[in-house]
Amino acid sequence: MGEDRTLHFEQGTALKSITFLRSIRVFNVGLSSIFCIEDSESIIWYHRPQLRNPIFVAAFEGWNDAGEAASDSVAWIVDKFSSQLVAEIEGDTYFDYQAVRPNISVGEGGIRQVSWPRNRIYGISLDDSDRDIVVMLSHEPNYRWKAFCVDILQVISELKCEEIFTFGSMMAEVPHTRPTRLTGIGSERERLDALEVLPSNYEGPTGIIGVLHEYLTQNHLSSTSLWATIPHYVAQRPQPAAMNELLNTFSALVGVDFDTSDLASQAADWVNHVNDAVADDDQAVEYVAELEMRYDSGDFAETYELADEEFPSAEALAAEVEKFLRDQPPEK
Repeated sequence: MGEDRTLHFEQGTALKSITFLRSIRVFNVGLSSIFCIEDSESIIWYHRPQLRNPIFVAAFEGWNDAGEAASDSVAWIVDKFSSQLVAEIEGDTYFDYQAVRPNISVGEGGIRQVSWPRNRIYGISLDDSDRDIVVMLSHEPNYRWKAFCVDILQVISELKCEEIFTFGSMMAEVPHTRPTRLTGIGSERERLDALEVLPSNYEGPTGIIGVLHEYLTQNHLSSTSLWATIPHYVAQRPQPAAMNELLNTFSALVGVDFDTSDLASQAADWVNHVNDAVADDDQAVEYVAELEMRYDSGDFAETYELADEEFPSAEALAAEVEKFLRDQPPEK
């Protein structure tokens, strides 16, 4: 084991102290400096590509990912473009495998294979742009969030990412019949206002995204967090409408053109399916109409609370919608 070292540095007005068991490197990103553990044992590098003005975007499965809209959005980017796996953050350090279990599958010849939860980082070169993208697909860690954020900062530094984005999704009292509302925080608030991304005033328990953005802010890095609101009564996967809004807003912010016509078509079908699911229940129809009235009046809260007793039980409505969608024939 290496020498025990303590590094002191200024953060705002408070003097912080961090103790590492390995040597320290200082990485420069733009005008800021990041203190990272040298050659972190948690990061496995496969390639260190030369990227053009790269943008970093990440989503984390779990608490930050209602309806898996956020993680499915970054997966869409990986699938849509030519991507290369450049690194992973090792899971053993950060996961409780009783909470985030590996999966087992049976392949050819009856050979069984275990697939472990992974924190994957992809490099994507865009042919029609002067910018490239670095995508992180990850689970929210169970342990050592601070060290996990330091590992992410090291990846950002090594790949020289100039802007950092995270996607999240949350259940809210919003109707499925209206465009998905986004909330967000960012280094350049005026850009978000121009795209009608509502400012976030949320206070309360946070996930890894909240912690990561504090680290980014302390290091003076340009960062933005976009959150899609998911109708609480139809919060199961997939969420094509939310994905479409997240990706279109992201592309507008970074100046990269995405063709999301596939998601727009899926979103229209999704709305029709949910309409059919609630149409036979007068209380459900009334409840959705109430949500529409609140939405149209600009009444919006980031915290999700169960509906009043005069409306159908939120859990019962969600169960009905889920059953209806589950019973639909698979798409051809």
